[in-house]
Amino acid sequence: MTCPTVEDRLAGRPLVGVTGCFTVAAACHRMREHDVGALAVLDDRRLVGILSDRDPAVRVIAGHCDPLLTPVREVMTREPTTLPAHAAIPGALRAMSAGGFRHSPVTRGEGGHRDAVPARHPA
Repeated sequence: MTCPTVEDRLAGRPLVGVTGCFTVAAACHRMREHDVGALAVLDDRRLVGILSDRDPAVRVIAGHCDPLLTPVREVMTREPTTLPAHAAIPGALRAMSAGGFRHSPVTRGEGGHRDAVPARHPA
């Protein structure tokens, strides 16, 4: 029996992302609309960051910023740790736990091309 991979777990889930120009408020609406806890931040389909559901509270509201005016690029996590789509679920969970993060973009492709899918603990 083979161990399921992150890609197996995410099969059929579409990429939900924003650009860094989106306001934090608009990004939060997108999270709610798609029922996700994190968004890939993309620049011309290239992963440049991740915005988790916790970022607006900790980095925007607690930082006394206006979510209607604050662009995602100012509060996103830049160059997030990614997981390869072929990673086995147990290894992915260990990596997320060791790194102290709840969401991780999953990457597919070669030659630096990244197709990111934010995933909350994939098990």
